[in-house]
Amino acid sequence: MFVANGNHLQKARRVLAIEIAALQRVRRRLGPSFLRAVQLMRQRLESGGKIIVTGIGKSGHIGHKIAATLASTGTTSVALDPVDAAHGDLGVVSPKDLVVVLSYSGNTDEL
Repeated sequence: MFVANGNHLQKARRVLAIEIAALQRVRRRLGPSFLRAVQLMRQRLESGGKIIVTGIGKSGHIGHKIAATLASTGTTSVALDPVDAAHGDLGVVSPKDLVVVLSYSGNTDEL
């Protein structure tokens, strides 16, 4: 039987401290490029397009979450797997759409 103890509480607090520090770093990095991305998304959505999010591996998982979050707020969005795109799913992309490509390394051949 599993019994929670003080060590679990200490670990949970450490994880939260790490997450808080990461969010603070993201907050400091927000700048003009973020505003430009928001502007591009808004323009595409207002022209009848959708937001397509893609990535490989963990970046792809994050992309699926971003697309799902956008969809849950009423934003037209799709998660597109790059491997599936290479095998016929590119038909989901139209000229009005905005494609957000996620990559940890920036050097992913599949993208």
